[in-house]
Amino acid sequence: MALALFAPAGTVRYAQAWAFLGIYFGAMFLTTRFLMKRDAALLLLFTGNPLALGSYWGLLALVPAVPALIWRLLDEERFLVQHLPGHGVHCARGCGGA
Repeated sequence: MALALFAPAGTVRYAQAWAFLGIYFGAMFLTTRFLMKRDAALLLLFTGNPLALGSYWGLLALVPAVPALIWRLLDEERFLVQHLPGHGVHCARGCGGA
């Protein structure tokens, strides 16, 4: 989550992101701790949601996710070729090859 906040900003000197992370992880920690003490069964249901590994329901999420991910990657490559000097040449050599 930190990467998703700081990478687009290009810096870790981003007070709002640090505040968000503190509040988010603090709330998550307190909620988990509360559920561990008061209702462990609910916590088990909470962490064992249908998208967990080993669940056939989780496969349903892949149906729209895979085509959307492929579209996003292709769209990003088109954008980079158009707007990032040298990216097209780089990809012509094998995109990431040595």
